[in-house]
Amino acid sequence: MRTARGRAYELSGSAVFNFGTAGGLLLVPFLTLAAWLFACARSGTVENGDGYFLLSLVGLFAAIVLAAVAGILVGIGTAVF
Repeated sequence: MRTARGRAYELSGSAVFNFGTAGGLLLVPFLTLAAWLFACARSGTVENGDGYFLLSLVGLFAAIVLAAVAGILVGIGTAVF
């Protein structure tokens, strides 16, 4: 952890991973639900949600992988610079 002018900044890869994972795990289900509801409203009937559920699972996995990649890159960047 680093401090500057009395404020603490954590520039570690684990912090980036934690924030990226939390953000992705919160956003993906709500965005998928919003897409499903939009499809239902557009057609006027209740759409089959199987594809949207699969999309949600893929999105959750992608959010974790992208957060891990970002965390690794920040960890490498912090170690090099």
